[in-house]
Amino acid sequence: MKNICVVTLLGLLAALQSSCGYEELEPPAGQDYEADCLCDSESKSASPDHFWFVQITDIEQTRLSGSEIAPFAIRERGDYETSLRQLRYIHDVVSPQFVAATGDLVYGGILTQVPEQWEDYRMAVTHSCFDAGNFHDMPGNHDVMFTDDFDLYLAKSVSGKTHDAWTYENEFGRFAFISFNTSRPGKVDGYFSAEESDWLTGRLEQYRDYDMRVVFAHHSAPGPHMGDLFGPDGVLASNDVQAFFGGHIHKDSAANQDGTLVFQTDTTYAKDDATVDGRFRIVSLDSGSFATSSKWILHHGPQVLITYPQDRNMANSANPDGHLVDGITPIRALAFYENDVELSAYAGDEGPFPMQAADDFTHECEIDFSGFEPGFYTIRVQAQGFGPEDDNPTDAIEVRV
Repeated sequence: MKNICVVTLLGLLAALQSSCGYEELEPPAGQDYEADCLCDSESKSASPDHFWFVQITDIEQTRLSGSEIAPFAIRERGDYETSLRQLRYIHDVVSPQFVAATGDLVYGGILTQVPEQWEDYRMAVTHSCFDAGNFHDMPGNHDVMFTDDFDLYLAKSVSGKTHDAWTYENEFGRFAFISFNTSRPGKVDGYFSAEESDWLTGRLEQYRDYDMRVVFAHHSAPGPHMGDLFGPDGVLASNDVQAFFGGHIHKDSAANQDGTLVFQTDTTYAKDDATVDGRFRIVSLDSGSFATSSKWILHHGPQVLITYPQDRNMANSANPDGHLVDGITPIRALAFYENDVELSAYAGDEGPFPMQAADDFTHECEIDFSGFEPGFYTIRVQAQGFGPEDDNPTDAIEVRV
């Protein structure tokens, strides 16, 4: 069996892109929303036919700068310093086209909202060099607990909106992103009313001619008040939405529900072990190939994501056959790390095949599948040199020859 791979290896350039690193920022003085460092706000994810974005959820900002517990905090969750390091890492190392923050931005307190939590959340975002142009937040139930309105959320969130829509275009196609509100003041459950249904349906109709439409909200599962969002006759399925991203349940899951890829993402805040950071989700659109994986934010080595070809579990109406391979096929993967990374690809029992760094993030090679018997095969891409082989950061997809 003959396999062809490019063997020249270039180093991954992952040096921090601004004048102050995410490890070096000191908590800011005062309550302004001006970044205290020189920000390089231009994403490095954009190329003629490939870009990626990040979803974070359930930040649940609780502690304040200086690590003091916020007034009336019912428990200790996300803290300012950790949020700052996490967001700086996402901005500087992952460099996404945008971030979607799907609710529970703050935790709240005992029978009250806590304005200080909102101040620290907003400063952590701003001092991470994000703004309303590339950071799209939306409300979760914690953001409107023990209040009768959305006033504090609207005043202190980055977007200042409960519903939003934005687009991105490249040489491959046009992509529409829509976020909407499923929270109600004083309630824990998700709500999808007739008014929300009409609004979302209208936005989906507005972008019907786009190549892909992606929807975000905090609550991400059917429930007693979620109306006609999910189900075979629901708004998502009826309008051919390719993907939906949410949070709320503090777990990772992925499923094809009536033709829509539905992703629930684990919480961003650090877990009980203070050495373990929360998670975030990287989503890639590479020449129409849809890829996503939930990753630890910090302290877990390089993040690796295969972007082409498409995993068969990611089949969607925009690209139903992206997992089919035949003959010489390009293999592409993203690697995110502060230092150089070497990647190798494997196909079934064949490999390793060294991959070439095509730019700061993308590594690629070609594999000739013409000698493979028809059937399903696992493609793995693994970072080299980070411990025993089984412990090296790896991503895997399944394709069909």
